[in-house]
Amino acid sequence: MRKLCFAAFALISALIISTVGWAEDTDQTRFYVGGKLGVGIFLSDGPGGGVTWRSTVDQGTVAESFQGFAGLNFDEHFGAEVAVDYRQTGVVAPGIGKIGEYSVWTVIPQLRVRYPLEDGKVSPYFIAGVGVARTESNDPTPESVNFSFSANDTSVVGAIGAGVSWFVANNISLDFETKFLFGSADVQVGGQTQSASLNTALALFGMRVYFPEAKPVSPVTPTVHRAHDTDQTRFYVGTKLGAGFLLSDGPGGGVEWAGDVADTVERSMQGFAGLNFDEHWGAEIAVDYRDIGLTVPGVGKIGEYATYSIIPQVRVRYPLADGKLSPYFIAGVGAAFSEFNDATPESVNFSFSGKDTSVMGAIGGGISWFVANNISLDFETKFLFGSADVQINDQTQSVSLNTALVLFGIRVYFPEAKPASTS
Repeated sequence: MRKLCFAAFALISALIISTVGWAEDTDQTRFYVGGKLGVGIFLSDGPGGGVTWRSTVDQGTVAESFQGFAGLNFDEHFGAEVAVDYRQTGVVAPGIGKIGEYSVWTVIPQLRVRYPLEDGKVSPYFIAGVGVARTESNDPTPESVNFSFSANDTSVVGAIGAGVSWFVANNISLDFETKFLFGSADVQVGGQTQSASLNTALALFGMRVYFPEAKPVSPVTPTVHRAHDTDQTRFYVGTKLGAGFLLSDGPGGGVEWAGDVADTVERSMQGFAGLNFDEHWGAEIAVDYRDIGLTVPGVGKIGEYATYSIIPQVRVRYPLADGKLSPYFIAGVGAAFSEFNDATPESVNFSFSGKDTSVMGAIGGGISWFVANNISLDFETKFLFGSADVQINDQTQSVSLNTALVLFGIRVYFPEAKPASTS
């Protein structure tokens, strides 16, 4: 649920602050990208053999679900897209408890048929497609040594569903979508191969960003629509992805970092919302999340250490090239929440725990490249500094949270910048 709340940050902010000007679906050929989040309801109790699902949402069959997509509207009604969906749930063995997790990735090309209503302000749509699913078991728990379960398979999966897009700008829509995924994959339970149902009902909310911006039908005054930063007071929301470089070898006590990218490098995610007061000054709240593996030489991986920070930041901008590029500086102080999770079977041979709340600071800089008058693509580097307590073999130690972040992302502004008049 923690990751779902983190991902919802930008979307909820958009729903609260969106200021609608001229906004509609069009018959223009336009490319789009976007993301959605919500829940996936597994339509079976588990993969069989007495094994059942146990999610973090309801301790049952309802799991967090995430989707990224890209597509093309050919005309007023028809289009196509590729959707990548991901969800993960816990796996429970009878009389033993949780033995690990089961993740499902799907990549599905989809036909999308739209029927714009209310002058294009609302655009219901239907989707259908066939693609592939990749399933795997991961994060085995200490209890898994008493039960054999594995699942690594690639299979065919289908999708059918519908949704509605609500246009809050001429190039941005907020989407609600329901989709049914159907298929199956092989799993091994107690040494026996079984077919696990992947049938899942998804309920998702998200944002769709279109390129290029739609052209007004009949502007009263000729205008120039160009991509640029402005001196207007504007809200914004966004998200960034990248890497976090931890500036220590590990928390100490013989425990070392074991990142998926490199030993001290792990994937990092950020959601943020803020306000530009004028041409140069603004403020925002940034939520950063990352988790990294923990390993002990001679023992192996014992689990993961997660950190997410919530930091209010001052942002100072200096637009260049007629506002097309906008370098910025950020600094702030907030809170960090860190905890140990996903203990492995090897962790029974080593005592490690850590759940703490501490102060964290941030300083950094970046540059926004405006690709539309209300959208910028951002590159940012930021240094996070702070520490937190952990317990290693019953001894409390202070672990450094100092991390250098390198991030890429998107920033969406409300309202749209006022176009310049040509008269």
